[in-house]
Order: sequence, then structure tokens, then C-alpha cells
Amino acid sequence: MKSFVYLVAILYLLPLKIAAEVKGPSSSVLKFKYKNGESQYNTTCVACHGADGKGAIPGIPDFTSLSSPLKKKHYNILIENVKKGFKSKGSPMPMPAKGGNPNLSDEDIKDVIGYLLQRFGFLKKVINEKVASKNGQNIETEEI
Repeated sequence: MKSFVYLVAILYLLPLKIAAEVKGPSSSVLKFKYKNGESQYNTTCVACHGADGKGAIPGIPDFTSLSSPLKKKHYNILIENVKKGFKSKGSPMPMPAKGGNPNLSDEDIKDVIGYLLQRFGFLKKVINEKVASKNGQNIETEEI
């Protein structure tokens, strides 16, 4: 009987834990503008990462792969990698800070990361309320 009571308690409290992970504090929400992310990717990132996201240069990560950094890394780390530059394992050269575009703002970088997460399937399709969860991270998009 005791184990039945514990099981009922766990099943009752489990949704509260899941909801807390999905909702999270507002500081854990990535807000991005899909259209701006797409535009910035196509002007700044496409030369190295390719229009298809598979990498136009040897050593550039394949965004379409299940081993993609988009799948493995938290979006805050991805944002920092773009801001400061990053050298992927096996890449002959590092990605320069801001993808080599000094005019890329922090908002532009967030928009690019959000765009990539959605475009390559690591973010569930977002419609209407435009809030989705990826591995317990809240992500919000706006169509502008």
C-alpha cells in the first residue's frame, strides 16, 4: 500500500516538474526573429556553412547532422561561440568572432541561432503562440 501511495504522489507531482522545466524563468527564453535570422545567415554565414547547412569548407560542422552542435550545445553556448569565434574539432581554421561581420549585433546573433535551430529541425515547428521547448529550454520566435 505504501508503494502505491508513493507512486500516486510521484505521478501527481511529475507534471509540475516537467512544466517548471519547460516554462523556466524568463531569462532562459531565447527570443528571436526568424526572418532576420534567415537574412543574417544568408549574408554572413552562408559562405562557410553553405546554403544547405552542411558546411561549404572541410571541418565546418554539418547543421543537418544529429551530431550537429545545434543538437549538442545549449543555445547560450552557441551564441557565445558566434560572438567570440570558435574553432571546431577538425576544422582547418576557426570561425572569426561574429562570423567575420563586425556589424552583427547581439540580437542578430540570437536571431541566427534561433533560425538555425528551427530550420534544421532541432526546434519544433512554432505556430501562433510561438513558444516551443527544446530539451527543457524555452524558445520564442516572432514573424517580423
